[in-house]
Amino acid sequence: MAVVIATYAAHETAKELVFIGLLFCWMFWKHEGAKLFIHILAITICVYMLQEQRVPTVIKAAAYSGELDFAGNYTIDGDSLRGFAELASGQKVYAAYRFKDAEEKAEAQAALPDSKLIVAGAFEAAAEPSHRFSFNMARYLETNGAAAMLTIEKIEAFKAQHTFYAKMLQQRKKLGAHINASFPAELATEAEALLIGEQRGMGIEERQIYQTLGITHLFAISGLHVAIVAGLAYFLLVRLRVRKESALLLLLAMLPLYAIMAGGAPSVLRAVCMVSLVLAGKLANIRLPASCVLLGSFLFFVIWNPYAIYNIGFQLSYGAAFGIIYSRQLLARCRSAFEQGLLITAISQMTLYPILLFHFYEISISAFAVNSLFVPLYTLVILPVNLLALGLTLVFPPAADALFFIYGPGREWIGDGWLGLHRGRTRCGIQGVRRHGWQWASWQAFCCFTVLPKKDSMRGSY
Repeated sequence: MAVVIATYAAHETAKELVFIGLLFCWMFWKHEGAKLFIHILAITICVYMLQEQRVPTVIKAAAYSGELDFAGNYTIDGDSLRGFAELASGQKVYAAYRFKDAEEKAEAQAALPDSKLIVAGAFEAAAEPSHRFSFNMARYLETNGAAAMLTIEKIEAFKAQHTFYAKMLQQRKKLGAHINASFPAELATEAEALLIGEQRGMGIEERQIYQTLGITHLFAISGLHVAIVAGLAYFLLVRLRVRKESALLLLLAMLPLYAIMAGGAPSVLRAVCMVSLVLAGKLANIRLPASCVLLGSFLFFVIWNPYAIYNIGFQLSYGAAFGIIYSRQLLARCRSAFEQGLLITAISQMTLYPILLFHFYEISISAFAVNSLFVPLYTLVILPVNLLALGLTLVFPPAADALFFIYGPGREWIGDGWLGLHRGRTRCGIQGVRRHGWQWASWQAFCCFTVLPKKDSMRGSY
């Protein structure tokens, strides 16, 4: 908590450090020792000084000519290219460019994954929001650590990079092309999202359906995906008679590569970091509590990239993990896997509702029921089938075609079910919660009383 407060204060205003006083009041109430107070104060001061030095200096309006590196953090939408990039000086900017023709766009799409750009353009100040509820570009730049906006007027050349990271990004692009070429068109977009974290092929209508149902997180590679991939890899290595210690070492080497191949989203990095810590502890015969693993990875990412605390994916990823890990005693009382799955979904939803309301001003009432159905479906069926299909397309394509022949109609039926749920959706914002408050409260109470263990079954759990 002290690290988060110090980081937030360094990037906002020193007045936020007053929350450390509240933390000390809580510690005093808990009768903590004087040593812990001194340690927390020292950590707060050190982190604040470190993060304050990393606040970027705003670049004033001026012309620019030189290198620009997107490092994979770009979006090509129609005739526009935009995203966060680094200048030759190491400063981060938000760059935008409009392609002149289709040939230039095709050249950029082919070269960008492993190339820097030599550009000419100009830095500009972010436009002021038209009203308090409109998009605030200046705030967006600030919370992403960008020093300015760069409007690119001309791309003069592409400079190929030969770094390991650039080569991994190129391999990720090739794998995406392989999925699009080998998978049926109706399955390729979902496979790209689940296997390499690429969601650019997803249409606007599809995104709206998933957002309405509250299941967009299923298409973001998360801890569950990483755990399944790591588990399958470990199982295969052991079956191939690889020593367990060697298998763990191979997994520790492979997981960072998988994080790059999967797009490097906050949820992926959190999951890879946590699984790596667990594997390292197992290799060293050290039993690490899940809470310590979660806290260790959280502190690492906040210190490494302080702007992660503003990222909604980071907040949702750690929020859900926090809720589940600190509800282990409650989960242990469940009498069946089905009951435990319902309770995990309920805990995740209730933990994340404040974050969702803060960012989006609305929640999906149907999210609990829909997630209770689709999370097990994706975990036990859809994700493993996509992993198997990818392996077969690489090793034995005829077997992959047979799998698609069987799996395709079933997946189409699931898609039709989504459309049916979407048509009958119940969506609520802040006003909707007020208007339908009793229905919403009744539904949540029903879910909780359904999954919570009965009093008689709790007696033997203490």
